[in-house]
Amino acid sequence: MTLVELVERLEGLLAETEGVVVAFSGGVDSTLLAHLAVKVLGERAVAVTANLSSLAPDGLGVARRVACELGIQHRVVDYDELSLFGVAENGRDRCYYCKKGLFRHLWVVARELGLGVVVDGTSSSDLEGWRPGYRAALE
Repeated sequence: MTLVELVERLEGLLAETEGVVVAFSGGVDSTLLAHLAVKVLGERAVAVTANLSSLAPDGLGVARRVACELGIQHRVVDYDELSLFGVAENGRDRCYYCKKGLFRHLWVVARELGLGVVVDGTSSSDLEGWRPGYRAALE
């Protein structure tokens, strides 16, 4: 499949929804997804950034600026991932517990806005090796 075909496929999948919440960090993957979502869905696309305990000092500012540049609605949810069982202990499954908690927050926002889909910028390279966060996203 070519890049153009992949983008068209993703746009088609987005168009089949009534609206989406995009898990949004302001990085490359979530920015591409947010760009396509707002292009296809307009106001029915909302980017949501988690204000994490472990977020880089400029992380929230970057996400806000990028969302503004994209013209997508942007929300911020406070999320203290270090208070979750399995995260602060820094065990092998910490990413699973963190991502699972994050998606709980994203679904709360989605329900409040009447949006039935939550998406994230997982890419094919994220599927290689041990990725407990990806397993949580699928749940």
